[in-house]
Amino acid sequence: MTKLSNSMENDVVRLERLTADHKDALLRPATEDALWSWMPYRPSGTRLETYFDTYLAEAHEDHFVPFAVIDRATDALVGVTAFLSISRHHRRLEIGHTWYLPSSRGTAINPSAKLLLLGRAFDWGALRVEFKTDIANTASRAAIRKLGAREEGIFRSYVRMLDGTRRDIACFSILKDEWPSVRARLQERLEMHADDSKN
Repeated sequence: MTKLSNSMENDVVRLERLTADHKDALLRPATEDALWSWMPYRPSGTRLETYFDTYLAEAHEDHFVPFAVIDRATDALVGVTAFLSISRHHRRLEIGHTWYLPSSRGTAINPSAKLLLLGRAFDWGALRVEFKTDIANTASRAAIRKLGAREEGIFRSYVRMLDGTRRDIACFSILKDEWPSVRARLQERLEMHADDSKN
């Protein structure tokens, strides 16, 4: 069976299993406030380092596999993403904990990474891949829909935020029999990005 934790790459990005070697490159952009605006936590300073260390300590093939996203054109770390909520018995997992530097948003980086992650997930044996985002995060919801995921509903009062308020979460999924059409759509988007870069 395919291991979820193996690194993977295509022409645009390389996804490397996140390690302590990525820490310095990750902490510099992680001070951007916008990265944390939809998170139930907002670490800073030494708390940010502690957060990263805890993030790594929780990584395990059976439930949480984080990756550094590397732009192959520059060999720079431009974001992070992860497999989480992994269930071998139910053959499902979630793709999340994803963020990118502002300069990488709206580029071929995210669709390229999602193409790799979804391919790995279904090769691994997943029958269902989930995505979750704050109901008010319209940009994230639009990006997930653009992947071809189906919005299934709202998990009410799902997350407790730093100020004590609770937020609703939108849940999306892609099923294995939907993957061929989703893959074709992603490949088409990447071809369009490639054509645009030549002009």
